Amino acid sequence: MALLPIVLRLLAKISGIPTTDAIDRYVQGSYFIFQVVHVFLVVTISSSISSVIVLIIQNPTSAGTILAANIPTASNFFFSFLALQGLSIASGVLLQIVVLISFYLLGKLFDNTPRKKWKRYFTLNSLNWGTVYPLFTNFVVITLVYSIIAPLMLIITGVAFGLFYIAYLYNMLYVSDFPNDTGGLTFPRAIYQSFTGVYLMEIMLAALFFMAQDESGLQSAIVQGVLMCVLIIITLGVQFVMSSSFDPLTHYLPVDAEEFSQLKISVSGKFAWAKMAISAVSRPVRSAYRTGTINNIDDAVIEPYDNTMENAYMHPALRDRQPIVWIPEDNLGVASAEVQSTRTSGLNIAISTEGAWFDKNMNIKINGSPPDYIEMLENNAFSRRF
Repeated sequence: MALLPIVLRLLAKISGIPTTDAIDRYVQGSYFIFQVVHVFLVVTISSSISSVIVLIIQNPTSAGTILAANIPTASNFFFSFLALQGLSIASGVLLQIVVLISFYLLGKLFDNTPRKKWKRYFTLNSLNWGTVYPLFTNFVVITLVYSIIAPLMLIITGVAFGLFYIAYLYNMLYVSDFPNDTGGLTFPRAIYQSFTGVYLMEIMLAALFFMAQDESGLQSAIVQGVLMCVLIIITLGVQFVMSSSFDPLTHYLPVDAEEFSQLKISVSGKFAWAKMAISAVSRPVRSAYRTGTINNIDDAVIEPYDNTMENAYMHPALRDRQPIVWIPEDNLGVASAEVQSTRTSGLNIAISTEGAWFDKNMNIKINGSPPDYIEMLENNAFSRRF
């Protein structure tokens, strides 16, 4: 399962998606569908059917009652699943075992140049929201589905998400880097994906109500099932209102952004004097700020880099600047002779030994960043978008 996001990201690139943030959103949607189907639906259906298939074959007329009684038992698996995920994911995020192996083992085996060694030391572990969000959104879906059937699920999930919060808060502050700027578009998509749990919960409850039978074999909860169907329609309406209200704001600036904002508050009530005082003090500051920074809608639009459109679809080898050849200094003067020979050869090749040398055991040591570090930052600022 760990390879699936990598495969999805590769498929997104092959399909022609041009920007990294669009690839992240594609991976988020596809990976979430896989999580819900593979982790939740398959386990729920298989655990319920496999335990009652013999009883249904022996008494087919009571299939509804049998399923209604056994479907909630699938929550027993998810109790253990969420508890295990809460402990293992949080501890794994803090331990960073892959980074440890990469640093202490792979670094000694494969880092044979100053630039590779510097990259191993100073490059932070990246965090891609398109991979992170679907995992936890699926946990939310599972919790919502079983929140009424098995309320204990809320407590276990709360503890698990508390551990997730501590682990990821530490990593976001001190460990991880964010190479792709999605502009916050992955968060609203995660909110909408969480509605999947609400729909599945309502469908499952409606099915349980319609399958419930009394001692006489008659359906005993038809009214409750109908009410759940009505609730599904209401939920659809709520999501539609949310989508139509907030989706335009996540992609476009409002039309009235060109006009100066006017403070509109009600001065009635117990603390009217305080509201009027705050308004009188803050209005000139806000007015001056808005007038001095955004005078029209054109100023509010963030313009891309000057060379964005010209270089967006070019191969990185054609648009990136040529890096400086960085070699380590040695006591025999071989590196110095190579630098002098390259510079006098007339070739357009930049070379330097600054901040890199061999120690007495012939191990590469570095002291500082590569000579072209500033140029690397400028290239990365552009390349991260594409």
